[in-house]
Amino acid sequence: MRRKWWLGLGFLLVALGGGLYFSGRWSRAEPPYRMFKIFSEVLHLVQQRYMEEPDPDVIHNGALMGMTKRYGHNASVLQPDDRAFWEGYPAGDGALDMVLEDRGNFFVVRDVYPGGAAARAGIQRGDRVYDIAGRSAIRMNLVQAYRYLAGPPGTQVRIGVLHIRTNTPEYVEVTRMEPSPVRIQTEYHDAARTGVLRIQILGEVGDAMIADQLRLWKIRGLDRVILDLRNCGSDHYATAFRLADLFMDEGQSGRFRTPSETLLEGRAFSSLNTLYRGPLGLVVDLSTAGDCEALAGVLARRENVLTAGRRTRGDIRLYRLLDVSDKLALWMPVARYYPAADQPWPAEGLKPEIPYPEAPSG
Repeated sequence: MRRKWWLGLGFLLVALGGGLYFSGRWSRAEPPYRMFKIFSEVLHLVQQRYMEEPDPDVIHNGALMGMTKRYGHNASVLQPDDRAFWEGYPAGDGALDMVLEDRGNFFVVRDVYPGGAAARAGIQRGDRVYDIAGRSAIRMNLVQAYRYLAGPPGTQVRIGVLHIRTNTPEYVEVTRMEPSPVRIQTEYHDAARTGVLRIQILGEVGDAMIADQLRLWKIRGLDRVILDLRNCGSDHYATAFRLADLFMDEGQSGRFRTPSETLLEGRAFSSLNTLYRGPLGLVVDLSTAGDCEALAGVLARRENVLTAGRRTRGDIRLYRLLDVSDKLALWMPVARYYPAADQPWPAEGLKPEIPYPEAPSG
């Protein structure tokens, strides 16, 4: 009996020692997990010593919000109401016709669509939004910002804006407008035999609409095409690469690469799909982002192309909605665009051959 007792104690000590050893090695090998211990200690002190009994939901949601906002790239933790709104939100269609980027303490206006509600209220690219409908930008993520900005056409929302060009804060009342369903505009100039395509949102069928337009122009006579990609950006990358195939005889679209090296959303171009091989002009600037920036990058490699404007955004990422639990989801970038095998898209974006002066931005 005594022998079994000592034997059992020996096994316990060996197991304990081995556990401590491997635990130490694991914590040294995986530094991020050591932070959980610090978080637990802070949480314990708050629960035990704070002057009032803390609300666990406030602590939980605040921790998740802080983690995603400080990491950046518009990552957002979505509660059920936020998720329901985001799943029904038109992809790339900026609330009040403006596009925001989360900077932690405020949202910077990355783009304002001409003639939209925000533009009519005097909001410009580079302005900083610090309050939406009486809520501080510090306490909301990007999806929540769009949710609070959205509302029935004709109603108003009060926005706190720091105008970056004058450095003056102001509260503005913006009247919500029905977004225009037309995000692809076309013009044809008979004398010059030139077709102009202005794209804001590609959408799922944008390439089919443009293919039809190219066929009509070719019947009338088409010597050149100008593709205006300013104020253009969403996440329809598959559509963008199909559109590029209408202008490219060969080559690759590039791929999106995840941390695990998985390649997504790629396309090989074929001359069988090409509808137009003549001179092509690209007009871009800082508002050229997402799928439209990737499209510009592909077409800039084409023969017989001329680029003009300002540099593009320089930030092409693939976003996904990821389930965390039955109540929480995470909206975040999961892959980065690689136009070539080992070269990610440059942070300075696409630099046009014919530049014009850079405008101030946030």
